[in-house]
Amino acid sequence: MDSEQLQLSPFGKIERFFAEAVETCSHPARNDARLLLRAGFEAANLDTDCGTIVSDAIEAIEKYLTECVSAAQIEGEIIRNQPASDLGRLLLATLLSMIVLIRLRPDRTHLEDVVRPTLHRLRPFEIG
Repeated sequence: MDSEQLQLSPFGKIERFFAEAVETCSHPARNDARLLLRAGFEAANLDTDCGTIVSDAIEAIEKYLTECVSAAQIEGEIIRNQPASDLGRLLLATLLSMIVLIRLRPDRTHLEDVVRPTLHRLRPFEIG
């Protein structure tokens, strides 16, 4: 983790994570995310070792997102009326849907349009 990442607020870390995910998914030479999902689909029933690796990677991503959500809830940056684990899974589902969408509709703007309202809905509503 670089020094810039350490200085980000918990919600800032989530925003940065998704900005990097959009960049990775939409860049034709970067197949990291697509490879992870494809391996998960294809290896689930065929290769238990590969399936375990993919499952572990997805669990690590979910854990990171959930930890960021929990910290952001403590800081008041994210709504507190839902458990951090549920919101972490929502963010994971958003990430996985981005990977599928870029294969069906290779448009960076479309990915950004998916991420924006998801992150916006996490923010607490302030009156005034």
